[in-house]
Amino acid sequence: MPVFIQKSQQQNLILGLFYGLCITLILYVLIMGSRLNDDTFKLYSLYIFCIGGFILMQEGQLYLFLTSQHSSSLFNIYLLFIGLCVLSATWFICALLQIKTSWPKVDTALKCFAAVVMLFSVLQILFKTPQVWALLSKATGYVTLCIVGCFFCAFCFASTQRHS
Repeated sequence: MPVFIQKSQQQNLILGLFYGLCITLILYVLIMGSRLNDDTFKLYSLYIFCIGGFILMQEGQLYLFLTSQHSSSLFNIYLLFIGLCVLSATWFICALLQIKTSWPKVDTALKCFAAVVMLFSVLQILFKTPQVWALLSKATGYVTLCIVGCFFCAFCFASTQRHS
C-alpha cells in the first residue's frame, strides 16, 4: 500500500506540473501573440489548450470529482478533444510553415482532412454501434496518419530549402 500511495502521489505531482505548464504556456503565448499581432501564436495557444484537455480526459482525473452518471459525458468530451487536437495542430502547423503561401491547395486539403477528423469524432459521439465505431475509429486514424505524413514531407522539404 505505501508503494501504491507513493506512485500515485508522484503521478499526481507530475500531472499537476504538466497542467500548470500548459496553463502558463497558453497565457504566455496568448500575450506574446497579442503583442506581436501574430495569429500563429494564438493557434499555438489553442493547440496547447486542446492537448492539455486531451491529456486531462485521457488520464481520467475528472472522474475523481464527478459521479458515474457523468462518465458518458466525459467520454464524449474526450472524443471531441481528439478531433480538436488534430484540427488545432493542423491549423497551427499550416500557419507555422506558411503552407498557404507555398502550396495553397495543400493547405486547403490538410485543413479539410482535419475537419473530417473532427467530423468523425462528432459522429462517434452520435453513433454508438460497434460497427460504425470501428469504421470511424479506423478512418480517423488513417486520415490523421495522412495529415502527419504530409506534414513530415513538408518539414523535410522546408528543411532542405533552408539548407540550400
